Amino acid sequence: MSGSKRERALRSSPSRTLSTKILKLRSRFKPWPAKRKRDAIPPKLSEKIRQCCMVAREHGFDSVWVDSCCIDKSSSSELSEAINSMFNWYQHAKVCYAYLHDVADDDEPRALDSQFRRSRWFCRGWTLQELIAPRVLVFLSKGWRVLGTKAMLATVIEQVTGIDHAILTHEASLDSVSVARRISWASQRQTTREEDEAYSLMGVLGVHLPAIYGEGRFAFIRLQEEVLKQTSDQSLFVWGLALRDNLELTDDTPTDGTHFWEEPNRSIWDGTYIRNLFALSPRDFSSSAKTSVLARHSFLEQLGLNCPLSDYTMASHGIRMTVPVLSVKSRHSDIPIHLAILSCQDNQGRMIALIVRNQEHTSNEFFVGAHLPPTMTIGDEDIDGSDLSAGGGFLLGELYFRTTRLSQEFLNAHRESIRLQELYIPHRPSRARAQAFPAYSEVYMALTQCDGPFDVLLTG
Repeated sequence: MSGSKRERALRSSPSRTLSTKILKLRSRFKPWPAKRKRDAIPPKLSEKIRQCCMVAREHGFDSVWVDSCCIDKSSSSELSEAINSMFNWYQHAKVCYAYLHDVADDDEPRALDSQFRRSRWFCRGWTLQELIAPRVLVFLSKGWRVLGTKAMLATVIEQVTGIDHAILTHEASLDSVSVARRISWASQRQTTREEDEAYSLMGVLGVHLPAIYGEGRFAFIRLQEEVLKQTSDQSLFVWGLALRDNLELTDDTPTDGTHFWEEPNRSIWDGTYIRNLFALSPRDFSSSAKTSVLARHSFLEQLGLNCPLSDYTMASHGIRMTVPVLSVKSRHSDIPIHLAILSCQDNQGRMIALIVRNQEHTSNEFFVGAHLPPTMTIGDEDIDGSDLSAGGGFLLGELYFRTTRLSQEFLNAHRESIRLQELYIPHRPSRARAQAFPAYSEVYMALTQCDGPFDVLLTG
């Protein structure tokens, strides 16, 4: 079929007319073989697959690939291979189609109250890579009419998903976005199985993993371990809730600090998991979207250091690394606190540091986080929360901080106290502890949040 005939076929099909740019792209698609009948779509296919085949045929394609029927899920090796290859397949496809069953044919995607903006397609874990990977993505309504392409609707999609416009239009590479921000794109998405929270992110993070269904949240830990092998991006450690900026207490402001917190997104909050380097779910990165990476030379220059930083050494239960460290004191605690300064920053240009504390009776083994008040003391000087605003902790009747932000003025004032130190920090919980209770069971949550005595009734 010639290019002009294909354009006329598109206009006469149930699909709306695509943009001129997409039509020109269509003219390069392979023609339907003359030896095959144009209506030779197997009649026993489901309606969804039949319609997909019809749309693809009308656009000049000989074949389509549909994940729901083109993967033999009874074969673990084929399933694992497909899961690891999907991002690459989408990336190199001539065109990908996204069928939105909950969007009417006459919907206007750009309208603020459009069904397109509220479509469940944007809430599913696996559709993240389907959205990012392909260069040409066509959105179809429930009546199989074309709503638009990803390029045409990039501004709307950015507003809905938080994914950068330049990433959607392939003007910027995924490597230009911090790991924490990329994971945050999946923080509000849902998957049927826990493992798929990790597997659906492999392509977005540029790693490969064998799919092991049954491992639960440890799939996400394995994902982070693999990411750490491939990149020096320390934003991987920046997860959790953030304390609001510009702390200012007034006469009518509560002084217990709880008003500064948003409601936590809980995964396995067992009282020890937040002390580790790695998170257990993309939901833990819901407040990390504004984290960016600092180039190593810029990072060292801002700290006044000229010595190289070491790479990570991963052991069975912990990670050894050498980072710039600043020791601080809490006026409400005798436990020494240290700030492990990371080569990343927030959207205000402030460096981000992990709050770490020594494990008992050790000199270089640390946990992440500590119970701290909004005001801390370094030496003899008070540091107001507007300069040292903390965030990313967990609230169980007390404030538990994982991270803090450091302004350049603060770093300049305390530059002479910054030193390089080797830290060994656990990065994952033990499997026995994490699997002792179902992550979201009522019993589990009740036990982890109980501060006082309780009765145990035994039944025979």
